[in-house]
Amino acid sequence: MSSIEDMIDQIGEKDFANANDEFESIIRSKIQDAIEQQKIAVAGKIWNGDEEQLELELDDEDLAELDAAEAEAEEYDDDDEN
Repeated sequence: MSSIEDMIDQIGEKDFANANDEFESIIRSKIQDAIEQQKIAVAGKIWNGDEEQLELELDDEDLAELDAAEAEAEEYDDDDEN
């Protein structure tokens, strides 16, 4: 019998303590499987070059803020040199 069927039978028998243990076991197994899949995906990105390109969508206001920050950084660098 599968653990899900065991859990359902235990609930039907009002054996909630064992049903809870069965539920935790099922969830733990699913979480471990999901973690393993993520590990494989991350390893593929690192070792196989399976990288996703991130794209930033910047509007004119964002570009103006970046230009202002860059100008301020250059001004700060010029002050440090003197």
